[in-house]
Amino acid sequence: MPIRRCPRLLCSRASLPACVAPIFNFLFLVGILLSIPHPTLLRAEVQKFVFVSPPQTVPPGAVSEKITLQSQDGAGNEFKVSGTTCVALSSTPSGGEFSSSDANWSLVSVLTMAKNSANRNFHYKNPAAGTYTIKATVALRPEGEERSCPSWPLAEWSSGFEATQSITIGGTVENASSTPPSGNAAEEGGSEAAPPSPPATQGSNTVSYKPQISVSALVPSRGIVGAPVLFDATAIGLKKEPLMSARYTWSFGDGGFGEGKKIVHTYHYPAVYVVMVDASSGEWSASDRKEIVIAQPELRISTVKEGGDGFIELRNGGADEVDLSNWQLRSGTRTFSIPEGTRIGAQKAVPFPALITNISADSRSTTLLYPNGDTVTKYEERPAAPPPAPVKKAEEQATQTGAAKKETLRKETIPPSPPVPPADEDARSLPPELSPTASSTPLSQVRELIGAAGASQTVGAMPWLLALGLFLAVSIGGYIMMLRPKKEESAAEKLQKEAAEFEIE
Repeated sequence: MPIRRCPRLLCSRASLPACVAPIFNFLFLVGILLSIPHPTLLRAEVQKFVFVSPPQTVPPGAVSEKITLQSQDGAGNEFKVSGTTCVALSSTPSGGEFSSSDANWSLVSVLTMAKNSANRNFHYKNPAAGTYTIKATVALRPEGEERSCPSWPLAEWSSGFEATQSITIGGTVENASSTPPSGNAAEEGGSEAAPPSPPATQGSNTVSYKPQISVSALVPSRGIVGAPVLFDATAIGLKKEPLMSARYTWSFGDGGFGEGKKIVHTYHYPAVYVVMVDASSGEWSASDRKEIVIAQPELRISTVKEGGDGFIELRNGGADEVDLSNWQLRSGTRTFSIPEGTRIGAQKAVPFPALITNISADSRSTTLLYPNGDTVTKYEERPAAPPPAPVKKAEEQATQTGAAKKETLRKETIPPSPPVPPADEDARSLPPELSPTASSTPLSQVRELIGAAGASQTVGAMPWLLALGLFLAVSIGGYIMMLRPKKEESAAEKLQKEAAEFEIE
């Protein structure tokens, strides 16, 4: 059998670079695949984002119906995103407003689509009539990105998806021969635009919606009874510019009213109030409304330490944070105005040291005041609790009381012993059957029996009860034995009895 020689190595020293190059190429490709960010992999799953709600026509300044953006696969089926997705909203021409809620309007420009969801809803309004194109730019947030969608700059968003849809605000002044306005969604690669609403006619005259200005009331969501609340408003003109000369009138819901762009109002009772603001500029006007919850403050002065190194401690027992700006601490003849921006959290306590307030606190006159000087609360010293009674004396008293109760109970339950008759009257007091002549029992034994009966009465009814129980047990046992059926005789026994009756001669 011929001997085969081992093949030489394919790579020699001279051809080593040519042999190593394919390995490096393979590792390079693997590195590229591993370096692809996760959102790119998600794009292989989600193929597109589209608006699934129909185009709408709404009056100027009115809130639209729900607008829904949906993620889909290549076949147009709803497909859930595998990670947090950011949606930037815009309208062309500009000027519209977006909000995720129609009941509680809050301006937004970036929305967040949560992981494992496929739909995101929002609403739109615009005070100017016309046909607008709503555009949604979608980016899948990387796994390592810790910032939220509104905090993540749009400049850092990778190229993602886009979806468009048209919306018509009011009507137009054009006649029937006019052509639809340009810039609709079909020209920009989105869904087909809805035709503009025909103008309303009255006889031969054409009626169109009048452009409007808008106003937004800046009202805090919560306030405190007795504390001033700051209200602000902003009016926007026809060209979306702030109206510097607009006139603002306020209605605060409790009968109070005022005028001005920024105004302060104080509520005196807890309730939920509706705040209205009207803005006017020339022939244009607009209004807005917001709600504010006024709560009763649960503040008290919990601790007062007198002296130059002392302090005044305030405690908030309520469920809401309280703004103490411009409130006052007063003790004696000195007053300290709490600086702007000072807040005390819910269920928290804050000490105000004398080194800062320059108040040497007096526990008899320390008071917290509202900014208008009304009293919020006054420090009241809590009475010291009485010292507890010594344990030893309490135990002795309890022991004596228990002994007295036992003695009283014994006297009530144990009848007195019968009196012992004199010796000369023994025979006459005995019944005939126990007299010495009627029985052979000696008189001394009868006396012993009577004495035993009296002793049993002093002992109690327990022996009698035991005897009665034993008697009942024996009686029941005997009765059960009587009820048992008699044992039948066997055949052998019967034959023996019959044989005994006959005599054999």
